Amino acid sequence: MKKVFITLLLFPILGMSVNSFSQIGWAPQQSGTTSPINNIYFINNMTGWLCGYAGVISKTTNGGLNWNLQVSGTSYNLYSIHFIDGNTGWAAGGDIIPNVVGRVMIVKTTNGGANWFIQMDSGSDFNYPYNLTFFDSNTGFAACYGFTDNVLRGCILKTTNSGTNWLIMPGTKNTKKVVFINNNTGYYISKVWEDYNNIDSGIVYKTTNSGLNWNITFTKYLHQLKNIVFFNQNTGIIQANIDTSYNNNRYYKTTDAGNTWQLLSTGVTYHTISFFHNETTGWAIGAQIYRTTNGCISWDVTLQNPSSTLTCITFSDLQKGWAAGYNGVIYGSVLTAVNQISTEIPSAYSLSQNYPNPFNPSTTIKFTVPQVSSPHGLGGDLVLLKVFDISGREVETLVNEQLQPGTYSTQWNASAYSSGVYFYKITAGEFSETKKLLLIK
Repeated sequence: MKKVFITLLLFPILGMSVNSFSQIGWAPQQSGTTSPINNIYFINNMTGWLCGYAGVISKTTNGGLNWNLQVSGTSYNLYSIHFIDGNTGWAAGGDIIPNVVGRVMIVKTTNGGANWFIQMDSGSDFNYPYNLTFFDSNTGFAACYGFTDNVLRGCILKTTNSGTNWLIMPGTKNTKKVVFINNNTGYYISKVWEDYNNIDSGIVYKTTNSGLNWNITFTKYLHQLKNIVFFNQNTGIIQANIDTSYNNNRYYKTTDAGNTWQLLSTGVTYHTISFFHNETTGWAIGAQIYRTTNGCISWDVTLQNPSSTLTCITFSDLQKGWAAGYNGVIYGSVLTAVNQISTEIPSAYSLSQNYPNPFNPSTTIKFTVPQVSSPHGLGGDLVLLKVFDISGREVETLVNEQLQPGTYSTQWNASAYSSGVYFYKITAGEFSETKKLLLIK
């Protein structure tokens, strides 16, 4: 069952109360590439970049309605991209090269991606950058990770001159994520193989002197650590998966700067990666897109069955986000308002014809929910209301909620879609109905 933010509005009109709430859904966008997308970075709700295989970099200036490919100057896979403002950014990646072990590729732009130039292109014995972040315009870190010749290899690269030079931070090991909360204090996740079965122990290292020394602050046998994030000097969260099953997720939290870590939740789904806006609200991707609003205690599904495997997710605020993955697939979040316009209990489910129809760009859809005894308890079933294009491809989820009995309305804003015939379908329990709507621009 999906949880939502709820605003209760009471109108003393004819004894009717009206409930209005909004929920986050997802709509496909066109990335401009069929290559796998590895990372997305937005500096605000409108302007962002993505990077992926074969040197792909693409930019949007309208929240993802349009993505435009840029010339990165490399054909190596790019795994991470980071901008400090609308002009200056870096992308990093590379590959595993026979007899060389790794190849590090870091490119930079100073004009929003109109031009990219290579800052680092060299062989290495620590594979290639998996994650890239900048603390300010001069200081940045690249987390390097890889597996070559049955050996885990990696390190952290650091620059203090805006990427002109990158140096290995002594003593650092393989890592997929490094985070610094100030000039002195940073953390990174790593792992070691504990036995001949390649069973992992997940480890968190911490420095308080700008990386001169690193100390272990967390270690767990049978854990693969996927992400680490800090919200302030004391509070952070670790995302992990159980090494032997890949069907269980774990989240740990510290409130004392990593001295102790508390297990928050144990899930039965695999989370590939996560993104946190704050310590209570976050999203994760796996077979679906999940959201927590209670600090990882529980997770609700916000997108079922994406058209391809997703590998990265980001949000610019609590409502605006993007998720992407294989085959160039990318989704943008959509905030949908669902209004209960009557609390009178209907006798059956129904789906009304949208109005206006034809429409441009928005239309209203009304439906009713009776009181039934469902697996969710006495009340309404889980209601799904989705929009499909003429080929049968799902383009947007408008409602994904267990609703109390009553009459509801919601709007579909189709400003991101082309003219044509679409279908909207409601599913609740054993009830299902589909109607046609016409968008004319």
